[in-house]
Amino acid sequence: EVAEALTDAVDILDATVIVYTPRDLDSQSRLITTDPGSKLVRNASVPVMAVPE
Repeated sequence: EVAEALTDAVDILDATVIVYTPRDLDSQSRLITTDPGSKLVRNASVPVMAVPE
């Protein structure tokens, strides 16, 4: 899982922020999958910044 791997990497690398580009999910996809960006924001121990492509 991407969000879990990134939060683990924060601890390993002693990172102070996570910067990522969110993928564009349509409303139907959101019903069947968990948005990794939302999970990342909820579970990260450091600030998370989303930047556009």
